[in-house]
Amino acid sequence: MFSSPYKKKILWLIAIASIVKLIVAGSIELSNDEVYYWLYAKYPALSHFDHPPVVGWVIQLFTLDLQLDGALFIRLGAIVFSALNAWILYHLVKDCIDERSAFYSAALFLFSVYCSIIAGLSILPDSPQLFFWLLTIYLLSKSILISESQPNKKDKQYFLIASVTTALAILSKYHGAIILVGAGLYILLYNRKWLKEPVLYLGIFIALLGALPILIWNYNVDFISFTYHGNRVNMFDSGIRLDYFFTQLGGEALYQNPFVYFVIVLGVIFAYKKLNTYKVFRLLLCVALPLLAVFWFFALFRSTLPHWTGPAYATLIPFGGYFLKEKFGPEKLFPWPLKAAMVLLVTALIAMVVLVNFNPAGMLPSDNNPIHKKGDNDPLLDMQGWKTIKKESEKIIAKDLNGKPIQGCTLLGYAWFPAAHTDYYVARPLGMNLLVKGSLESIHKYYWINQQRPSLNPGDNAYFINVSNYYKDPSELFAEDFETIAALDTIAVYRGASIGRYAIVFKLAGFKQNKNGTY
Repeated sequence: MFSSPYKKKILWLIAIASIVKLIVAGSIELSNDEVYYWLYAKYPALSHFDHPPVVGWVIQLFTLDLQLDGALFIRLGAIVFSALNAWILYHLVKDCIDERSAFYSAALFLFSVYCSIIAGLSILPDSPQLFFWLLTIYLLSKSILISESQPNKKDKQYFLIASVTTALAILSKYHGAIILVGAGLYILLYNRKWLKEPVLYLGIFIALLGALPILIWNYNVDFISFTYHGNRVNMFDSGIRLDYFFTQLGGEALYQNPFVYFVIVLGVIFAYKKLNTYKVFRLLLCVALPLLAVFWFFALFRSTLPHWTGPAYATLIPFGGYFLKEKFGPEKLFPWPLKAAMVLLVTALIAMVVLVNFNPAGMLPSDNNPIHKKGDNDPLLDMQGWKTIKKESEKIIAKDLNGKPIQGCTLLGYAWFPAAHTDYYVARPLGMNLLVKGSLESIHKYYWINQQRPSLNPGDNAYFINVSNYYKDPSELFAEDFETIAALDTIAVYRGASIGRYAIVFKLAGFKQNKNGTY
């Protein structure tokens, strides 16, 4: 197994990176996205309002169907996939270029913020998507890439397996379908022999089956997911916005790690003349460029998110690996761009843990804010303090109940976040029932979860935990539904030696009626 020094070194690097991420995963609480995707595992469906179902399946798998549902186990799938991704990338480049380029490529992957942290530590739809995306590219490289002559049986087998992994990429995140575009573009430009093969069309059919559960679910809800995402990239209500476009480009550089980003860009420029020598470069460009083109086009008109193009940059990493090999030669195992990328990534990880758990000032000073606005400029508070909120809320609610059981009591929320945090960190361990009020656009999956949970009856009481960094006036939210609303107590949530935010526990007494049907 360790016949090659590069293989041994990259395995050690993958192991060290995985151990570090396991430590980090267990030391910070879940983000608002992560607790929301926990709901995908708790309430599985063919698809969901925001994304397809695979991220929920991954959480179910690595938590043993939520039997081990702490933060570490919820994130475990992302960490395992990240390790496998680096290994897949190593073998892809080793088989198609050379082993030293493979080592550099896998190292660049591990030092990429998107590849190793956003999709490789946080549990997001990107986590399984990136795994199936890279695995598909590897399988395609074993089939359409090497078939200069008529495809043989082995080529076809690899292609059919790649069709299955493409389906899983689509079931992870919608734009997994762009792999089909990339493969088709490669065949049209470089290997049209495949157009005569029935297996090509069978493979396309298998890949498109990945969209079938998404379509079935959306058909039953008037295609609400497509409407929602279509509105996010709707281009017809504004002109060209160069500020959005350059914000997207800058965000991509930061999300990749600036050193990794510029090595990739330089690698693409440097290796462009090698497309005929290393045919894998052709395939990588055919897959990556359509994804970049789509979201760069959207970014000209609407605000977009930098991680949407993340799989494209992961696809282009082998260009960076080849560039490092050619420019630094065999005498330097870790040239300075790799060292700089590693230092920056480790610094970012340490900074994240410190800022989340210990930095009393938050991301920006908020000491002058009133209690109900404390911490409202600090998104890192989402990953800290919820265990304290649970512990103190339990005391406050138990005191109000005066001996009655807390299990089965109702908590209320008003939007998918911070409701998902309240659900996971308070309602779940205390056996309480959380219902979320609001429009479909604000409560997302809770629109359907509400229908599966016990509803309120006239005269019932409920509780509402109002965190100061997302404070909403409970009278504006619930006055039409309850006879009285009263604050029971305020919880000071410390970060380090200072208060980071507050949580105010309200009692809502005498439920009147469900006027708008959102409970």
